[in-house]
Amino acid sequence: MNFKVAERNQRLAAPAAAAGALNVAPGPWPPAAVLTAWIIILLGAIARLVPYVANRSLWLDEASLALNIAKRSFSGLLLPLDHRQWAPVIFLILEKAASELVGINEFALRLVPQLAAMVSLVLFYQVARRCLRPKAALIALGLFALSTSLIYYASEVKPYSSDVAAALAILFFGLMVVQRHGSVDAMLGLGAVGALCILISYPSVFVLAGCGLVLFCFEWSRSQRRIAARLALMAALWAVLFLANYLVLVIPVSEQLRAYWKSGFAPSPLFSSEAAFWLARAPLRALYGNALGRAPFWLAAGTFGIGCVWLFLADGWLLALLLSPAAAALLAAALHQYPFSGRVILFLVPPYLMLMAAGLEFIWDSLSPAGPVAAVTLTVLLLFPAAHSFATSLVHPPVREEIKPVLDYIIHNGKSGDLLYVYYGAIPAFDFYTGYLRKYQLSNMVIVRGIGRTADASQYEANLRTLRGHPRLWIVMSHYTYGPAVNPVDDLPIFHSILDRMGKCLSQVNAEHAQGYLYDLSAP
Repeated sequence: MNFKVAERNQRLAAPAAAAGALNVAPGPWPPAAVLTAWIIILLGAIARLVPYVANRSLWLDEASLALNIAKRSFSGLLLPLDHRQWAPVIFLILEKAASELVGINEFALRLVPQLAAMVSLVLFYQVARRCLRPKAALIALGLFALSTSLIYYASEVKPYSSDVAAALAILFFGLMVVQRHGSVDAMLGLGAVGALCILISYPSVFVLAGCGLVLFCFEWSRSQRRIAARLALMAALWAVLFLANYLVLVIPVSEQLRAYWKSGFAPSPLFSSEAAFWLARAPLRALYGNALGRAPFWLAAGTFGIGCVWLFLADGWLLALLLSPAAAALLAAALHQYPFSGRVILFLVPPYLMLMAAGLEFIWDSLSPAGPVAAVTLTVLLLFPAAHSFATSLVHPPVREEIKPVLDYIIHNGKSGDLLYVYYGAIPAFDFYTGYLRKYQLSNMVIVRGIGRTADASQYEANLRTLRGHPRLWIVMSHYTYGPAVNPVDDLPIFHSILDRMGKCLSQVNAEHAQGYLYDLSAP
């Protein structure tokens, strides 16, 4: 090994060498780096606030949970939820409290996820600066601040944003235990936060299990038996709390969860080539979708892989700590206990982004003299799609199923005695808006709720034919596309075809993934 290579390797290994292992001391940052971090945090806060203020319509899943929150008392939220919904008990209580204080509306219902997202920005900064050097920490913070999926779910009436906040809180207090050498106050902080997170975030148990095991093994390897014993006792108390929460609130909906998220579980039998292939690919699922907008997946996966290898060589304990939540969640997916897919693993995005940033820093430092140019180029390629998405959202905030413009149109153009048919997928959002927001009440119309979703179009036709003879029939459609993303089922053209054969369309309104139609079915 020549002198330059030896010098470079010594520089790359410096973070671990400074503390032996599991180096979590933040160290002093240059004032310019601290200022840059807070500017990025401010940018991330603006990015999360814009969709919240835009106040998009609740889509089916949000509306289904919102109906539970609106209808039930605080004590009623402790029972299994209706509409095939499930959410942690403290999250539900906070949602109910916000609704009681502000009123039943989208702003109140999205307040808890929004606040969780803002807290997550600060927590991520604190975790990143304890795990990475300033350069990598700032890159990671930029990726986190502009993450498309994190921005979107900050304004979703679901617990995914609080899942991220809970995961980061556990990581932060876990790092504090190491940084303060297992002091009583650090242990009490981790214990209290862990207990709270179990009740506010279902997947937090994977973060607690993974991080707790890594910290226990780390302290045991250093012959810190007293700290290890405290961690073991703490884990036992967490387990009791989790088990009680699981038996009362999770088991009643576990079969529904498995049915809906079946693609997120390892194929059976577990010891098969198909299951092995699934398990080999699954760890990168946290980078799928819109974690970084339309950034190339190969680039995200490549920098993530490089970061894992570099951190393994520099500080294996820290790598284990960051990857342990994913390992615990993957084990649960293999045992068909928790899906490893989509938005329910959003809590894994923060450690993955930190590892990607570590990979980019490795490229910067190691590929001399082209390293800095290569690292900057790759960082721009990763950030640009998310930044473009953010800039676009300033003009056109993201929407999903905009049923409110449809209801507005019907209210302004409808007449007393009109018949209104609500398609099955639109029922939760329709019931929420017409039942709890005075602006959208339709007491002067006759409401007919459609039959459940079916693959047999003749059943839809038979249901609609019972409405023949009415000169003014409104149809409200949303969430009409379902099934696999590759080849989804779309009920909208089916309804068009049936209704066009039965009568004449007098007017219509088209919104994003939501439509309203006025038909004359008086002809025999």
